[in-house]
Amino acid sequence: EGNYNDTAHRFKGNKLTNSEIRFNRANKAFDEEPNARLGGASYPWVVKSCAQFDYIISNIDKIEIPFILFSAEDEQIVSLQAHRQFIDLAKEKGKTCEAYLIENAKHELFIEKDKARIEIINQVLTFFRKYQH
Repeated sequence: EGNYNDTAHRFKGNKLTNSEIRFNRANKAFDEEPNARLGGASYPWVVKSCAQFDYIISNIDKIEIPFILFSAEDEQIVSLQAHRQFIDLAKEKGKTCEAYLIENAKHELFIEKDKARIEIINQVLTFFRKYQH
């Protein structure tokens, strides 16, 4: 997809968040710290990412700690089907895990609108309290 492109980072039509305020705030941070900018996925990144997913699936039996997975209802970057398949397999293997589909949310869940973001933060805190030792 190429390097970071200022013109591609406009709120309208973005795949990351429904929060224009947080979207603009993130882009302002990138303006202030250009080394933090990310471009689109490169072919080598996609290949390595897919290999890591295969690795996780093939080593799912080794997972020993509880985990949580959030998916965005309006996700356009990662596969919701892959999330579901992973959680289903983990549960079949007896893993302690929780999965949440966040309604009216896009890829960057922690910079979403307040309703979605608060739901996520509350679920994370509840999860930590439930599994703290």
